[in-house]
Amino acid sequence: MVAPDEPAQVRLELGGWYRRGGQRCTVHVTTEEFGAAVRAGLPDELGPWHLTGVDPRAAPDGSRESHAWAEDDVRIEHHGRTRSGHRANMWIWSSTLTRSHPLLTDGATYEKRCSYNGFLLVQSATTTIWRPSAGPTARDVCVVDAVYTTEGDLVTYPHYLSVWRRISRRLRKVADQPGPAIGHPLRDGYRWSAAALAEAEAMLDRSTRPT
Repeated sequence: MVAPDEPAQVRLELGGWYRRGGQRCTVHVTTEEFGAAVRAGLPDELGPWHLTGVDPRAAPDGSRESHAWAEDDVRIEHHGRTRSGHRANMWIWSSTLTRSHPLLTDGATYEKRCSYNGFLLVQSATTTIWRPSAGPTARDVCVVDAVYTTEGDLVTYPHYLSVWRRISRRLRKVADQPGPAIGHPLRDGYRWSAAALAEAEAMLDRSTRPT
């Protein structure tokens, strides 16, 4: 994979922009399987790779505030949790492809700027987040690979899209089972790894066990 001659400047003024489309890969794998597949899909020649995101926090007046953060590594298992809980959204970006992440003071608009600059969204559910339609082991990797500007110009992110494809192939290779049969409470149509299925069934058994 050939790196661009120069990294792109991060775009901050996105008023009136809208996405043409995006890509999503959803599978059921363990946290360890997810982190390993994501890291294996990040090509060294496009690195170094970084992680960023937003943490919601309670303001003194009781409202919620958004605080952006950034890390110089992609240890999803390590950075996916904080003292206050689970980080639902984390964004992967490359300083070979983009000069920087958005300003950490952007607050509520930070995630949109990550998305519309082509950053890879990784979502890793844990036992503290239970999505009835997908289960506790569902993991997502997404990318907005093309957006339209206010003037109607199309902006594309082919390198980030290529990396998304690499990661999704690895995740689908790990999640090599169709999962529970129709009618099973964990059935949702996505692929499963054997370890994730065992983990989810054990969790389901504990949650339905009489107290």
